[in-house]
Amino acid sequence: MSTPGSIALILLIVQALICALVPLAIAGGLVYAMHKLRKGAERAMPKAQAFTARLAAGTRTVCDKTADPLIRAHAAAGNAQTVAASIRSRIQARAHTFMSDWRQRR
Repeated sequence: MSTPGSIALILLIVQALICALVPLAIAGGLVYAMHKLRKGAERAMPKAQAFTARLAAGTRTVCDKTADPLIRAHAAAGNAQTVAASIRSRIQARAHTFMSDWRQRR
């Protein structure tokens, strides 16, 4: 090879290496950032878990206090419907018995 051709080839190789260093530097920066974030997350996670546990307990308490009266009202309504149906059936049974006795006496 000639000297100018060798110089041009060396310059192309250097240029290709410089272009390849940019993605390598970006990837290395991302790996370093993930490493730092993971260490920070390891320190912050116990605090976050304690906060979410308190939040879950508070939410559960509020839900229980909100739903309890509704459940009691629904149960009382069901109880009242059952009692009313029982009374209706007894009245109908007695009316039927009364009408049967009345027809027999006539």
